[in-house]
Amino acid sequence: MELLHFKSMARSLSGLATLLVFLGTSVAQAEDVKPWNEKLYNPQTSEGDVVLPMPCGGAMVFRKVVIPQQSVVDDYKITLGGSDENVGYAESPYVTYIAGAFSGQADEWYYLISKYEVMSAQYDALSDKCPKPVMPGRLPKVNISWMQAMSFAENYSDWLVKNAPDKLPKEDGSYGYLRLPSDIEWEFAARGGINVEKADFQERLFPMEEGLARYAWFQGTKSANGKLQLAGLLKPNPLGLHDVLGNADEMTVNLFQLNKLDRPHGQAGGYSVRGGNYFTSQESMRTSYRVEQSFMTDKGARKSKTTGFRLVLTGPVVTSKERLAEIQKEWERLGSAQPAAPVAKAVSIGEKVSDDPIVELGAIIKEITDDNAKKRLNDVRLAMRSSIQARDLQRSEAAKAALRLGAFLGGKIKGDAIAVQTLGDFIKERKKRQEESGQKDRYLAAREEKLNEERRILDENLSFYAYNVITTADNYEQSLLEKQLKSVSVEAKGRGADTTIPKAALFLQHALFYQRTMQVKKGPWLDDWVKLEIE
Repeated sequence: MELLHFKSMARSLSGLATLLVFLGTSVAQAEDVKPWNEKLYNPQTSEGDVVLPMPCGGAMVFRKVVIPQQSVVDDYKITLGGSDENVGYAESPYVTYIAGAFSGQADEWYYLISKYEVMSAQYDALSDKCPKPVMPGRLPKVNISWMQAMSFAENYSDWLVKNAPDKLPKEDGSYGYLRLPSDIEWEFAARGGINVEKADFQERLFPMEEGLARYAWFQGTKSANGKLQLAGLLKPNPLGLHDVLGNADEMTVNLFQLNKLDRPHGQAGGYSVRGGNYFTSQESMRTSYRVEQSFMTDKGARKSKTTGFRLVLTGPVVTSKERLAEIQKEWERLGSAQPAAPVAKAVSIGEKVSDDPIVELGAIIKEITDDNAKKRLNDVRLAMRSSIQARDLQRSEAAKAALRLGAFLGGKIKGDAIAVQTLGDFIKERKKRQEESGQKDRYLAAREEKLNEERRILDENLSFYAYNVITTADNYEQSLLEKQLKSVSVEAKGRGADTTIPKAALFLQHALFYQRTMQVKKGPWLDDWVKLEIE
């Protein structure tokens, strides 16, 4: 009887183990496991790291990619691609737009991207057997297909929702999820996002104070020497991402298309692979690096010893019925000739409904019964909206540039005024000593000449500052300037240039004063700058 009971228990335990594996949870994972040593998944900790748990006591680290954005339909204009003509078919410069999935602090949206390439131990943590947490597990996971990478992202998302939902960001009640990054998401993050100036953003490489070898693994004995390296040994890019260039090149979710100068070629091929690898030459390293890999070879699904991946954590656009209604409302406002143009109401035929020509044209279209004429007018209305939207975007960029210029000029006249005051005080002291001693100061005349020159420069710069105040006030309405100040502030925080924020705000204050009064107050404006405290 005891023997039969033992065999029955054994069969029950065996069945339980089989059930757990079937449900995607191994016996090893069901038991208590020790958390991994942080060095195995985050070898270089830094402020702003977002750590998500994994099965088997593991973890994966992400970085926020912040985007200046004020609504769900708002986005951020960027220029991607490179200037290498020999690869222009794949990497020609192009203007595009990016937006975040999650609303964070005021005027900031974001998505998350993994700080390191997905490591072997992290990949294995989602298998049926927990990996032994050892240092070789920090090698990037390579030799997998695109489908396997996407499957890993799906399985990890599923595990997080079921085991650590409180760790996932949510937007409008909708959980975030993991996937491969798009070409745009990958390159924006690889270049450093808003953490670099726009001029640096469009350079061949992100800013590297210590040279390429300290930031990327490339071909040759001075770098990778033909071997895949542990993740996180080198310095990060300005966004805090490691090995975004070199080591393992990285899959994206995008299908590869050729560039036909002004548009993508019609064929969608394999998938895009970004960043170069440890066999890429130093001369070929660039953030625009983009090549095609086929999904299949004559041996089956393509797998490469040089290709790995990193993940993004993002979410859906339409998260709820309420969000859809918000999107529809915002969409209707796009391309309006006037901000927040009223919706056309039912009126008698011939009655004007709005001073906004887009709204007025919409009302006219509703009155027309001829289907052909209605379609033609709808096409005209859409073209007008698109044209107005393009104009508004140009005005927004110009207004933002005016605020940044105003902040720079204000800082300049502040420095000039302090220099004039300091030199003037010094000359007064020297004159006093000359009178008291009765001895002539032979350098006094030269210093007074220098003071006059400094005063001339200050007057010139102050006049230029006042001119910029006037033109900014004349060209842009208050609501646009206030909106662009928010964008300037988000960008400045990203670059660590926080002093730009109070300077741009003071310049805007002077521009709005001029809008209200039409008065130029160079003296008081200069006093405001001198009094402005900048840490």
